[in-house]
Amino acid sequence: MNANSVILGTHGKLFINNVRVANIKSFELTANMNYEDIQVNGNLITQSKYTGSKLTGTMEVHKVDSYNINLVKDAIKTGVMPSIKLVGELSDPNVDGREAIEVEDVMFDSATLLAFTNGEVRDESTSFRAGNYNYISTID
Repeated sequence: MNANSVILGTHGKLFINNVRVANIKSFELTANMNYEDIQVNGNLITQSKYTGSKLTGTMEVHKVDSYNINLVKDAIKTGVMPSIKLVGELSDPNVDGREAIEVEDVMFDSATLLAFTNGEVRDESTSFRAGNYNYISTID
């Protein structure tokens, strides 16, 4: 392995509803697999049956605007959630190819209405759940 082939996250990108989030600090999408335990007669080792998954994630931004809260501020009061789609991309100039994923049916789990600490740079983390994903490209 060549050390230059390790992907550097600095070149990662995130788009929310086709708008690039230039102030993105980190992004993660996880598929949490669900299983049901199966007790097989005559076998003392518990088996597992895959029963589906749940998509969850987090994004952290350097606070420079109110973009995330503007997406959901009315929905918090009305209950009418907006349609949110994310596209995350990971690439590096030293690596051939890019990894990109489209995340659909996104709903924020929480929304920071206002927060600050005197003398500290403000970052904002948002956890979310999603209903579907599709890989746009992967690195071979």
